[in-house]
Order: sequence, then C-alpha cells, then structure tokens
Amino acid sequence: MADLADVAWAVDRLGEAEILLFHCTSAYPAPVEELNLRSLTALRERFDRPVGLSDHSPGVQAACLAVALGACAVEKHFTLDSDAAGPDHAASLDPAGFQELVRNIRLTERTLGDGKKRSTPSEEDTRSVARKGLRTTRRLSAGHRLAPGDLTAKRPAVGLDPRVVDGLFGKKLKNSLAADQPLTEDDVE
Repeated sequence: MADLADVAWAVDRLGEAEILLFHCTSAYPAPVEELNLRSLTALRERFDRPVGLSDHSPGVQAACLAVALGACAVEKHFTLDSDAAGPDHAASLDPAGFQELVRNIRLTERTLGDGKKRSTPSEEDTRSVARKGLRTTRRLSAGHRLAPGDLTAKRPAVGLDPRVVDGLFGKKLKNSLAADQPLTEDDVE
C-alpha cells in the first residue's frame, strides 16, 4: 500500500535507527502479477538498508525470488488449516508448506553462491573436453611463419590455449605439422 514517498517519509523519521525495510503487497492472497519484487532492489539502493519480503502470495516461489534479489528476511503467514475462515489462511503456509519454504530458500542461497566467477570442481572433468585448443587449418612446413589463416580453435583442449593465438602470428614453426594437428609450445620457435 506504500509508495516510495511513504517509505522515504518513514525512513526519514527514523533517522539512523537500524531498520529492515519489508516490501509487501497487502492482498490475501496477493496476485503474483502485483508482487513487483524488483522494488526490493529499488528500496535497498535508495535507502541503503537491508530489505525483506512480507509475502502473501501462494506457494514459495516469490520468497525464493526475493532472496535471490537480496532479501535477508522473509515473513510468511503460517496456519494449521488453509481452509479455515478469514483472509490470512488462504495466503498462509501449512506445516508442510513451511518446510518446503525453508528448504527452497536454503537451496536458493546455495544456488546463488558467493558471486566469484571461477571454474568449479564439478567442471574439471568436462574442462578438457569442452574447452578448445589450437589446431592447424592445413599442412604447414617447418620454417613457416604463422599467419591468421593457419590456426583454428577446436575441441578438445589439446594444444595451445586459443587465448595466446595473437602472440603466435609471425613466429616460425620448428616442425612440419599435418592439417588439423594440435599446435604445442614445442612446435613454435
């Protein structure tokens, strides 16, 4: 029910108090089309405060997406009977649903990782097959000076890394190489 001006007014009144800003769509249940979870990012960036989601949507997906968008807290209604009278029960999780929520949030957190881009241990077996190595495009004689049309990058990663290709142009071959042969350090002067 609040817009950005309402939040700004409240944050201004609270001054330097340590607060967590909860985004909430106050409908029971809240239609997923009206959740606007990207407002979590807007709130965090505008007010430099941690954010959370007060979730009245069906299921657990919105809460997991909120965590992926940086929410550090999720509030979800809990009920023992989702068919009970009153608006809260339809937007609430029963014990099994709450267990699913926690399990999926923990999975989301693990899936997000630490943000550092690197090869993972499970990729190592695939690396040599999926990466490429430099190969000759045609038969080349010993003494030949390498030029751009002489080399290509192909799977598997046998031969020199394609990232060094520009430094090879103009260098002489020590050995004659057949077409489609991997190029190694031993082949170049």
